[in-house]
Amino acid sequence: MLVLLAVLPCSLPSYAAPQYRPQILQEKDWQVVCDTARTCLAGGYRAAGSASKPVAVLIWREAGPSSRAHVSVRTQFDKMYNNEIVLRAGATEIATLAPKNYPLKSGVNYNEMQLNKEQVDALLPWLFMANQIEVEQAGAISMLSLAGGKAETAVFKPLPLPVVRLTQAIVASKPEDALLAHVILPLVNKTTLDPECQPQHDSTAKIHRLTADKLLLSLTCPKRVYSTMTHNWIAQDKPPYRPVAIEAKGDFVTIQGGTFPARGFLRQSVTARSTDDCLDEESWVFNGKNFALESVWTTGMCRGFENGASNFFVYRTQLKD
Repeated sequence: MLVLLAVLPCSLPSYAAPQYRPQILQEKDWQVVCDTARTCLAGGYRAAGSASKPVAVLIWREAGPSSRAHVSVRTQFDKMYNNEIVLRAGATEIATLAPKNYPLKSGVNYNEMQLNKEQVDALLPWLFMANQIEVEQAGAISMLSLAGGKAETAVFKPLPLPVVRLTQAIVASKPEDALLAHVILPLVNKTTLDPECQPQHDSTAKIHRLTADKLLLSLTCPKRVYSTMTHNWIAQDKPPYRPVAIEAKGDFVTIQGGTFPARGFLRQSVTARSTDDCLDEESWVFNGKNFALESVWTTGMCRGFENGASNFFVYRTQLKD
């Protein structure tokens, strides 16, 4: 029996940055993640070890007794198909859906179908009455497992998102900043770095300017087989520099939208390579003094989907000037 999204907000504890760590509620062939506003996303997949094509049903809803569930179905094929998708529980046809296709890369194509309210109402009861749902497209049949979880009885009110105050925009780098990377790097304490960090990785050191007198020093090292980990320090731009390690990991990116000033983010993605490329990502934003946790998402268990069937946000914030 599927875990009810109406009550999942009570299943995961709340976290405060920067102590937050991603957590997922997983039962057999279903997983559920709720974010800091108690908006929850559940994903149901084909059974572990199944030879059928990847298929997932994604159900999300905001917290609160008046919110309703939204459902989409995703499939993955090596070719692009325009065929409609049919959902069946036993001998009962639940919905016929026109897919929206898009390629992920050569040989990997996603089809995603959003159910309307009538189709959602027809599908949800079968999540409790059937053992599996048949998903058919272009002659290929995949079986969606309904094993996992249990029902609850209470609905909790939504929570406001944590607010991150952005007091200062990122300052443009100076031409001479790049020369400081290998001046400041020997001053950092490397005993806290991952064991994968070796002297040969010092060549990856980079400098990014944050403010008129603060710099970000970054060092990138291997992480697992298919990923890297970027360690960061905040330093003064003049001697004695005083670099201080920060919790935020990841590559530095600057984002500016329209009239909004440039903001500096650190984004760390880690790939968990098995039969699929599953991802975890944390994003931190510079608030004028340090980097504050901005969001965390995971693809959870992928079950044949390359890069996962969806991004499950566990932590979100509201950015304000």
